[in-house]
Amino acid sequence: MDLIGDADAPRYAAALTACLSDPGVDGALVMLTPQAMTAPLEVARVVAACAGETDKPLLTCWMGEKQVAESRQYFIKHGIPTFRAPEPAIDMFAHVSAFYRNQRTLLQAPGPLSPHPEPDIAGARLVIENVLAERRTVLSEMEAKAVLAAFRVPIARAVRVRSANEAMLVAEETGFPVAMKIDSPEITHKSDIGGVRLNIATAQAARDAYRDLTAGFERALPAARLAGVIVEPMVARPNGRELMVGVVRDPVFGPAITFGTGGTAVEVHADRAVA
Repeated sequence: MDLIGDADAPRYAAALTACLSDPGVDGALVMLTPQAMTAPLEVARVVAACAGETDKPLLTCWMGEKQVAESRQYFIKHGIPTFRAPEPAIDMFAHVSAFYRNQRTLLQAPGPLSPHPEPDIAGARLVIENVLAERRTVLSEMEAKAVLAAFRVPIARAVRVRSANEAMLVAEETGFPVAMKIDSPEITHKSDIGGVRLNIATAQAARDAYRDLTAGFERALPAARLAGVIVEPMVARPNGRELMVGVVRDPVFGPAITFGTGGTAVEVHADRAVA
C-alpha cells in the first residue's frame, strides 16, 4: 500500500489500522523514506501504538540514517523489530512463517490405533499419589506393574509372599516354571545382591529359593526393610528381547526418551538411543 511521499502520521495510522483489521492480512511491514514533509518520529509513535493493539507480526523499516536514528531507538525501546532495508525484514517474515508452520506440524499427531480398551488413568494416578504420599520417588515392582496394567500393557501376574510355604503354594497355583525376586523398597537392582531366581521348576525348589533369597538379603543389607518375595510366571518368548525405556522432562530441553537394550547387561552394551 503506497501512502505517497507526503504521508503524515494520521495517514499511516489509518492505513495500518485498516490493514491489521483485515482477516486476510497476517502481518505488516511499515516502511518510511524521509521526504521534505515527513515526520519520522511522529509516524514511529503512531505505528508503535498500533502495534500495541494487535497480536499480528509488525515489522518496521525506516530507511536512511540521521533523520530516522531517533525513530529506530524509539522502536527498539518499545520492542518493535526495525530494519534499515526491506530485504532483511522480508527474510524475517519468512522465518516467522516457517516457525509458525513448524509449530503447527509438531502438534499434528495420529489418532490412537490400539485395539486395547481405554486406560484406567484414575487408577494409575491413585498408585502414583500413594507413592508420593510416602515421599518415595521409585515405584516398587508391584506398583510399576499396576501402572502398566492400568494402561493395558501386558504384564506377568505377580504375587508377593512372606513365607517359604506361601511361596510354594503360590508357585504351584501359578504353574511351573516360575521366577522369584526379592521385594524391598530400598533395592532398585535386585540382581546386584543376588535377589533373583529364575526357572524354578518344583515346589521344593520354590520353598528353598525363598529361604535362599531372604537369607542372602539379610546378609547383604541387614538394615534394609524386606517387603517379601515376588512370585511370577517364568515368561519364555522365542526371540524375546529385554528392553529399557526411560522418560524425563528436562527444564531446558523438554521431554526426552531413551530406548535400548535392557536387563542386567544394560550398562555393558550401552545400546540405546535418546531423542
